[in-house]
Amino acid sequence: PCRASCDDGYKMSCNHAALLFVDPADSQTVHVPIRKHVGKQGYHGATDNSSAALQTDPTDINALCSRAAARMCLGDLQGALDDSNAALCIDPKDVTALGVRADVRGSLGDLHGALDDSTAALIINPEDSGSLCVRANAKVGLGDLQGALDDSSAALFVDPKDIRALCVQANARGGLGDLQGALDYSTAALRIDHTDIRALCVRAKAKSGLGDLEGALDDSNAALHINSKYVRALSVRSDAKVGLGDLQGALADSNEALLIDPKDIRALCVRAKAKVGLGDLQGALDDSSAALHINPKDIRALGVRAGVKESLGDLTGALDDSIAALEINPNDSRALCARAKARAELGDIHGALDDSTAAIRINPKAARALVVRAHAKLSLKDFQGAFYDTSEALQIDPQDAHALGLRADSKLGLGDLQGALDDSMAALCIDPENIRALGVRADINGSLQDSSDKLGGNVRPLRIDPKNIHAAAAIGLGELQGAGTNGAKTSGKRGSAMFLPCPPPFSPRASGNLCTRADARVTHGDLQGALDDSSTALRANPKDIRALRIRAKAKIGLGDFQGAYDDSNAALLIEPGNIFDIGARADAKLGLGDLQGALEDSITALQIDSIDTSALVIRADVRTALGDLQGALEDSTAALRINPSDSRSLYVRAKAKLGLGDLQGAVDDSTAALRINPKDIHALCVRGEAKVRLGLLQGALDDSMEALRIDRNDVQALCVRADVRGSLGDMEGALDDCTAALQTKPKHSRALNIRARVKKGLGDWQGALDDSTAALQIDPKDLIALCFRAKAKASLKDFTGALEDCTAALRVDPRDTNALCLRADIRGSLGDLQGVLDDSTAALRNDRADILALSVRGDAKLGLGDLQGAIDDTVAALKINPRDIHALSVRAGAKLGLGDLQGAVDDSTAALQDNKKNDHAIKVLCYRAQAKIGLGDLQGALDDSTAALNINPGDVNALGLRADAKGSLGNLQGALDDSSLALRINPNDSISWGVRASAKCGLGDLQGALDDSTAALRIDRKDTRALFVRAKAKAGFGDFTGALNDVSALLRISPRDASALCFRAEIRGSLGDLQGWLEDSTSALRIDALSVHALGIRGDAKLNLKDFQGAIDDSTTALRIDPKNVHALSVRANANVCLGNLQGALDDSNAALHEDTKGVCVVKALSARAQAKLSLGDLQAAIDDSTSALKLRPDDARALGIRADAKGSLGDLQGAVDDSTAALQINPESFMWTVRASAKCCRGDMQGALDDSTSALQMDSEDTRAFCVRAKAKGGLGDLQGAIDDCTSALSIEPKEIEALSVRAQAKLGLGDLQGALDDSSAAISLNPKLPAPYLIRATAESGLGNFQGTVENCQAVLELEPGNEHAVSGLTNATRALRDIKPAEWSVGRSGK
Repeated sequence: PCRASCDDGYKMSCNHAALLFVDPADSQTVHVPIRKHVGKQGYHGATDNSSAALQTDPTDINALCSRAAARMCLGDLQGALDDSNAALCIDPKDVTALGVRADVRGSLGDLHGALDDSTAALIINPEDSGSLCVRANAKVGLGDLQGALDDSSAALFVDPKDIRALCVQANARGGLGDLQGALDYSTAALRIDHTDIRALCVRAKAKSGLGDLEGALDDSNAALHINSKYVRALSVRSDAKVGLGDLQGALADSNEALLIDPKDIRALCVRAKAKVGLGDLQGALDDSSAALHINPKDIRALGVRAGVKESLGDLTGALDDSIAALEINPNDSRALCARAKARAELGDIHGALDDSTAAIRINPKAARALVVRAHAKLSLKDFQGAFYDTSEALQIDPQDAHALGLRADSKLGLGDLQGALDDSMAALCIDPENIRALGVRADINGSLQDSSDKLGGNVRPLRIDPKNIHAAAAIGLGELQGAGTNGAKTSGKRGSAMFLPCPPPFSPRASGNLCTRADARVTHGDLQGALDDSSTALRANPKDIRALRIRAKAKIGLGDFQGAYDDSNAALLIEPGNIFDIGARADAKLGLGDLQGALEDSITALQIDSIDTSALVIRADVRTALGDLQGALEDSTAALRINPSDSRSLYVRAKAKLGLGDLQGAVDDSTAALRINPKDIHALCVRGEAKVRLGLLQGALDDSMEALRIDRNDVQALCVRADVRGSLGDMEGALDDCTAALQTKPKHSRALNIRARVKKGLGDWQGALDDSTAALQIDPKDLIALCFRAKAKASLKDFTGALEDCTAALRVDPRDTNALCLRADIRGSLGDLQGVLDDSTAALRNDRADILALSVRGDAKLGLGDLQGAIDDTVAALKINPRDIHALSVRAGAKLGLGDLQGAVDDSTAALQDNKKNDHAIKVLCYRAQAKIGLGDLQGALDDSTAALNINPGDVNALGLRADAKGSLGNLQGALDDSSLALRINPNDSISWGVRASAKCGLGDLQGALDDSTAALRIDRKDTRALFVRAKAKAGFGDFTGALNDVSALLRISPRDASALCFRAEIRGSLGDLQGWLEDSTSALRIDALSVHALGIRGDAKLNLKDFQGAIDDSTTALRIDPKNVHALSVRANANVCLGNLQGALDDSNAALHEDTKGVCVVKALSARAQAKLSLGDLQAAIDDSTSALKLRPDDARALGIRADAKGSLGDLQGAVDDSTAALQINPESFMWTVRASAKCCRGDMQGALDDSTSALQMDSEDTRAFCVRAKAKGGLGDLQGAIDDCTSALSIEPKEIEALSVRAQAKLGLGDLQGALDDSSAAISLNPKLPAPYLIRATAESGLGNFQGTVENCQAVLELEPGNEHAVSGLTNATRALRDIKPAEWSVGRSGK
């Protein structure tokens, strides 16, 4: 059976059970007997055999169906559809063809089409099991599971061992909830073929639904052993692994499935479940949302997303998703459970109780529903009910920590303290961070009471928010770390017997305990908790200096620098001159941007204590901000000599080293700081920034991600990640990070500079200009911002402004090579190549090994035409850095200019290996695209130009190159669109005008092509492409002289352009210059002896010159090179017709029409085949072919003439006259005159026939047929001698012309020359004994000569050929009567002619 890759084909919108089982990949088959072929090679064999059969007989339905089926097996669905359509064109009621097309349509997702075709097949043959299976599959996809069950049952009645029907039956039963039935039928299918992958997957799903996860795993493994890339099997195995707890394995399987098919809903849902188990809730949310984007009614995805949202605290979203799932299937236990949980969290306890009870009614063993109901009962103080439900849940899963925690809480409520303690301990063994279990244990052990006593007693029972870490911390100071007070994830819920302290009457002892806890919280990173405790202490005693200091410290950590400043000032009012408070105030001032004030406070602190590490590190931090990096390095080093383990000193020194360019030192110091405090965001950011500059992008990304996990709004971390993302090409991500950073701190110059660079990468130069300008408003001497703004201005064509910014940067630092090189680049844009050379040379005086300067100077030399000098400079740059993209790009351009196309491709490819989106990538991609066009790699050129446009959608050069590639590949509309866009950007780009003209010409817009090519020639009058296209356009308008002039001008510029020579040859042929046609095509062949096009054109020229053998020789040579060339086949077909090789003509024209049915040469092939069929007497076929030719080209005179001739032969004389008249209006050839003359003659219009045949003979004095028709006309008009003369002229040209002999015999008969008539008619009969007319003439002559026996014999011969011929019957009657009147003895006298 065939299984095409169409997992997305069969869409469904049915209940959860159906979703579990319905699987598009399980619904493919083959309807024709090609199963004898095994594997892919066998299907190729079937395709080859059926194709061979179709060459012999194109109407062989069996061969078409076989090839369709084989193509489907090989995944060629469109080819299969075409073949089945072709078969149905021959016989619309062919059951096999209908079945195959139905199957293909199902695979392509056209379920209604599959249903229609299979139904049509079943109307013809109700017992066709294949069609029943296809219809069943289509019904499954459309949600009609009962209909699918009925059809598959009918198929099994026809063939009980039909594997496909068994699989569909299993699928449908699974969808209807009959899991045991699904298991039985899939097992039955596997007994027939244990390697059937569909049956294995269906059985695995059934086992999974029945709880046999190991069995499901075994079956999915067996399926994957057969096909390791089968998406359904990977998804089923992943689901089984989730059930078995192998979350990592499930994640790996679902990832692999999604690599094969990113839109597989089941794989997305399973991966979401695995991510939930692994704690990646955001990833689970993304996956379930992605599944719902594909199918908004996917109940599994709705259920998963509801659960994830609940875990993330989005209770309303969880409720909405569960409600949506229940609207699809009101009996879905998972959705009921999800809604119950959401309702419980939102306070709707009774609603939660109702939903969980409903879920348990549907599935009494739903452990999750039991736990949710227990939770609701606990809230309603139904401790006994909660106990029963949790006990039931634990019988299903004894390791459920959540259920254990709830049962512990219920036992506590029932007074079973020992049982509560046992359950809470068991829960904590499974999950040490289960808050409910911790709370129960704390209640029993009295730790809460102890900690409350420390705060002054007065406790009261209170049910607290299980997610409130600060409330959980009330367990006591001793539980500060153990109970998860640092924000660890929670897996349980707080119990009903938990207590929270009431506000106690404040006392010095209580205030001291609060400060102690606040200090502990600062140490453990709980800054908000520390802020709350210190604030509580200060409400009791506003002058508690310890509380003020702790709160100031907490506020600095939380970024509230103004609050910290106020608190430190308040402390200094209480205790002036305290070094700690002065240091805190300095830190606050630093955060507020008061650098001078911070410096003064740090100096004051150091005057009090010169070795105070806090003051030293604050002064170092201030010096860094003020740009005194060396001073910062000295202060931080001094602080580290006093305390080598001070993490802040290490971070500040790392920052100073980073500014001084000691990148490795910065990495080392920040790493040391992180060993002391792994969550030091500042150290992570400094290390990340240093790694970015060292090129260690992954390490930098890891550091920034770690920092953002600690604080997702940290500006420095966002900037580092933005920098990394920009370097990795993720411009959108980088932009998001910069924007997030600037929302937090709008005047952050680094974020502005990075965002400017990112916007440049996205092509938003105006945005880049705005951001760099904003950065310069913060610091007017920011070199990075000045240089970047210069780049932005240059890109926006404000070259004067760009030069001003570069000059400003050079005033800040005259030796800045970056500014010099940038100014050089801008001067290059202004065309000042000498200025470019000067600036880049000046940069190289400062640093001889500066790669950028070498590359820029190479670029200048490239522009000045010094291609070798450009190569020399880039070689020097590449010796320093062999992977420098700028140097490689310049060398690629130089090689392109020198004609080294392969070298240009190699260099540009090397340049693009490391970074495909940097400043020079567009230029490099364009160089490579141009080189590839020259090398004939059009697809590669298309890919490169598209890549360049992905970086800058408005790059004119890239647009022009892509348009050129698209046009050459036949995508004319795409070429038109790209060239039009390029011209909107730059109306003076002659290349784009030429490309658009070419595209318009190909699309038939000749006037547009003429206008565009003329516009291109106004810009560049030597544009050969424009000349060629304009010549084609003029030729299309019939202006062959103008076309000849243009193509001749092109050949003066490029004399060896073979294409232009071929085109001029064709133009000359159109002008009637047959010799010129022959000469130009011969010249083209001297340039390229293997040019199939030129050979075809020369063959055409020889054909028109009546050198038929020469035409055959040239076309045969062309066909040796390209056996499928339609032009050559049509030329040879026509030549064969002219030489009388009618079978050869038929073979060649059939071959041409097999390759092409709409091309330019198809009309010639159809005409040749029509002429051959006409000559062979197949008149209707000749009419059909000529009519087909006229549909493609209504003004084809030859096709009209052939159709006229065929119509005349069939007796449609008026049609013959009409067609020949139309042909004569187009092209008055002798053939057309003769055909019309013949038709008129048959109609009795002898004068018209005489005139037309005379016109024909004036054009071709050797037209034997015209002589014959004129002879007939003359005979009809009574000029019998003239008729004899014309026939004699025809016979002198062609002695065996039967019609001439017959007509002359008739004329001689009229003149009484009976012997001459007898001789001519006998001669005609000897040439073709199958024509009745010569027999009639001879019978009349024999009668006139008295030979009545001869008359009888001839009349009988006529009646054998044409029964009922009136003339023959009359002659036979008269001759027989005459014989009766003559005596037998006299018969011989009659025979002797007397």
